[in-house]
Amino acid sequence: MSKRRAFFDSIASVWDERFYHVTKEQKNLDRHCALYDIKKGHKILDIGCGTGVMFGRFKKLAGKRGRVIGIDFSSAMIKHARNKHKNDKKNFICADAHCLPFESKTFDRVICFSCFPHLSDKKKAIKEAARVLKSKGMLVISHLCSSRKIAAIHKCAGTAVAKDFLPPKTDFLLTIKDIGMQLLEFKDEKGLYLVKIRKP
Repeated sequence: MSKRRAFFDSIASVWDERFYHVTKEQKNLDRHCALYDIKKGHKILDIGCGTGVMFGRFKKLAGKRGRVIGIDFSSAMIKHARNKHKNDKKNFICADAHCLPFESKTFDRVICFSCFPHLSDKKKAIKEAARVLKSKGMLVISHLCSSRKIAAIHKCAGTAVAKDFLPPKTDFLLTIKDIGMQLLEFKDEKGLYLVKIRKP
């Protein structure tokens, strides 16, 4: 087991309480959802879903005709997500973002909320996201704070995630050039890191 995976397994039981239990954070998450431009009927892949923090919000936005699948490489996180969303247990899968267990052109949105720094091969993960996206589908990478703050948080969190970072705009431009995707938006500011990439 990798150190990174073991780290997230170890904090799964306290994840929600530590990061998302206060009203302010819940409101931030509600506002954050608007950034994803989710429509009724959309099929959504939530990469690094953790304990399913965003699942209910995505499900509501996608409606009855839509579907939300959450994946995480931490089996402990997936276990907690299934316990929280008992009616949707089958929608949570322990899987690796670098090798997604889905057919090509399956999803309208692939969302990486608060997980992208922890992907060991970011270029490969983006290529996999592009593969499972439908034409005109969108990959959205987001955080509730800037890349600078994330780097500081991870540096203090321990060796397993100390070097996990959010990349600069130039990295995305180089990666998507190879696979023919379009960078729609990039923001790295106080309270927000946001990347929107569209598949042709």
